Amino acid sequence: MNTVAINDSGGSVSGNRSKKDEELSVEVGVRRVFKHLKQRYYILNSFIILGYPLFRYCGVLVKPKNEGMILYISFFMILLKILKKRNLDMVLTGILFNLKLCIGILIYYSTTDSIYQGSMKKCFTYLSIYALTNAIAFVLCPQPRPKNSNHVQYFNQITYKDALHHSMNSKDVKDKFWLMELFTTWSPQCVYLASTFSDLSIKYHRAVNFGKVDISRWKSIAYDHNIDDSVNSKQIPTIILFENGKEIMRLPHRKDEYQKAYDKSKPDDRSFVPSNLTSSEIISYFNLDQLKTNYKKSIKESRNNKKNK
Repeated sequence: MNTVAINDSGGSVSGNRSKKDEELSVEVGVRRVFKHLKQRYYILNSFIILGYPLFRYCGVLVKPKNEGMILYISFFMILLKILKKRNLDMVLTGILFNLKLCIGILIYYSTTDSIYQGSMKKCFTYLSIYALTNAIAFVLCPQPRPKNSNHVQYFNQITYKDALHHSMNSKDVKDKFWLMELFTTWSPQCVYLASTFSDLSIKYHRAVNFGKVDISRWKSIAYDHNIDDSVNSKQIPTIILFENGKEIMRLPHRKDEYQKAYDKSKPDDRSFVPSNLTSSEIISYFNLDQLKTNYKKSIKESRNNKKNK
């Protein structure tokens, strides 16, 4: 059985790198950031954050003695969150969380530094109002969920095997490849990956079929693919690319199995290479652009053969 050619000779490596950089710049680009910030969740939380400098300017809150150090630590934590580059939603949510936590600390020190003016009662009152404001904002505008794509199919343990069995026996080029995400409902990484996986399905659904399986519910599938679904697992979520029903590579992967299928005959050492699972990384690792190109060529050849007949 022919498998996918991962890297062509010559300049394919540099080509993949340039594509990766290009996709990454698009993903974290200004337009996409502003598109996310227009949602009610981000607008309301931004007003809450801007409330601190406003109250400071109006004199309601005094400047804490260690304000500079608190802001420095907060911006350092934000920088670490950005450098992880997992997902745009994760980055923006992490920034908001760090800023709101920073403001809570600043409010505490602002009131305690002026304890001679209002005692600890003032500190408790301000922090209670701040906590209540965040709670109301969370209820009114919860974190936006990723939009579902019509090109992602959800499977149970029966339909999952049926889809792979059909792919194995089908001669239709549309049934050749499946990109399966094996996820759990309790994992934050799976929640943040959902929007990325949905976006990829819209872009590549003609060349690759996209599917998802909840392995916290259908544990037999996790067992079949040697996936540890515990809380401390480094395999949640796992994305597997199938060709004609056979696994050809997965992400995250073990150290010696880059762009290879999981070898069950080897010791289960759990030495998985950490993966950020960004859009660009998934495209590059599974070579989705090449699969899309190959699909278009196959369709074109098929049409030409029909015309010649």
